[in-house]
Amino acid sequence: MLSQRMGFHYGGNFSLPGDGSYTARLSVAGVQIGRMGSFADKFGEPATAEVDFEFDEQVREKMTVTDLEAAGQKGAIRPMEMGMMPIGIAPEPEDLPGMTIGTKRVDDADLVTKAVVGGRFADSDQAYLYVSARTPYNDLLLPMMGLDATVTRDGETLYEGKLARAIDPELHYHYGATMPVVESGDEVQLTVTVPPQVARHEGYERAFLQMDGATLRV
Repeated sequence: MLSQRMGFHYGGNFSLPGDGSYTARLSVAGVQIGRMGSFADKFGEPATAEVDFEFDEQVREKMTVTDLEAAGQKGAIRPMEMGMMPIGIAPEPEDLPGMTIGTKRVDDADLVTKAVVGGRFADSDQAYLYVSARTPYNDLLLPMMGLDATVTRDGETLYEGKLARAIDPELHYHYGATMPVVESGDEVQLTVTVPPQVARHEGYERAFLQMDGATLRV
C-alpha cells in the first residue's frame, strides 16, 4: 500500500476479540526483483517473525484521526517518524550517482532519470540508465511500475526495451537497464506501461494512475 504518512508498506485491517496480549506472526517472501551491489546476496530467502503487542484502552487512545480541510488542494502531509523503522523516501536527485539526464513530472509523479558509466554498474563502454520514481512533495518511492525506455541519437535507436525493477544501496529502489553510453543531444523517451500496482490510502486514491510517459534530452 502507498500512504502519505507511511510511504510504501504492507498492511491490513484485523478485528480483535478484546483487550489483551497478542502475537502477530509474519511471513515475508524473498525479494523477487533485481538485487545489486551489496544487496546481491541478501533478501532472497523468505523469512518469518513474531511480534508481541498489547491492545487495550491506553493503546486505543493513541490512535487518532484528524480531518484535514484541504480537499482538492495540491500538497501532502508530512511522513510520520517511525524510529528505527525505515520509510521508503528516495534520495535527493543530486545525491544519486551518475550524470543527470533530467526530471519529468507524469501524473504528479516525478521521474528522476540518470545514467552511470562503467564502474560496478556496467562495462567500461556502457552506461546504466535508471529512473528513480517518487511522489512530488515527500519523495516517497513509487514501486511496482512497468517502465520502458527508448534512447535515440540522430534518428538511430541505441536502446529500446524495459527498465527492470531493482534495489541497490546507492540507487535505492529504481528502474534501470544497461545500454550504450548516452551522450549530449541523445533523446530518452520513457513510457509507463503499467502504473504503480499498489493500493492507495486517502490522498492517493486517484494519483499515479493516468501515467503515459515523458521525453528528455541529454
